[in-house]
Amino acid sequence: MMKKLISITLIAAAALMTVAIPSAHGGPYSSYNTTWRITCAGVPGLNILGQLDLTTRQGVLSVPTGCSSIDGTILTDTDTGTNPVNTPVVAPSSWTWTSPGCFNLHHKPIISGKFGQWVPYNCFSTVLNSSGFYDLISVGSVMVSKPVGQ
Repeated sequence: MMKKLISITLIAAAALMTVAIPSAHGGPYSSYNTTWRITCAGVPGLNILGQLDLTTRQGVLSVPTGCSSIDGTILTDTDTGTNPVNTPVVAPSSWTWTSPGCFNLHHKPIISGKFGQWVPYNCFSTVLNSSGFYDLISVGSVMVSKPVGQ
């Protein structure tokens, strides 16, 4: 009788566990809406173009992203959430942002981080100046929101 009671309890607990999967871990939603934000400041006429990659168990979703500032002051670009980033069925598990000449604080060309946290970056010109150096043209940060089920 004790073994039967334990078996029934374990089966009931297992049934509850499948229902209680949080939406951000592949729950019952048909898609996940993940917004991104990028801030930039730098030279007047700044136009930083890059690629945001969201990784899911189904593969990688790549979205063109960027930030531009006419007068070089800080500007924040934010996507609409549904367009362009609307991930299929499984919530994204990680993100990376790449742009030519842009690096994280460890001088790595791939900028990545945790969902919901700002990650700083620096962008340099891709052409040497007259002194033989690359000019710093932009500083800013990127943040990708936590996936929200729809």
